[in-house]
Amino acid sequence: MNWPKFLFLSLLLPLLGGFGYLFYFKIEELVEIKKTQQRYQAEIESKEARLSYLIKETEALENDPDKLEGLAREKLGLVEPNEKIYIFEPTPAPKVK
Repeated sequence: MNWPKFLFLSLLLPLLGGFGYLFYFKIEELVEIKKTQQRYQAEIESKEARLSYLIKETEALENDPDKLEGLAREKLGLVEPNEKIYIFEPTPAPKVK
């Protein structure tokens, strides 16, 4: 029996096994990091789309006075001088006997 080879292999195999074990967990960690990165990337794309929409809406309001007026009337209830406002109250449903 060749003792130097046996001793070398008996020390090398557990060392390789330990590295393999650590390598396996690092691979799992990298997979989790990649999933997190993809989730964040999707969130960034969603936020960029929302920002783009808001920029277009802002530009439209800045450049179109009719749109701005319509929004002010709708959201703030603004009216021009000498305009009359009619408020219609909902009528209750008739009672069925």
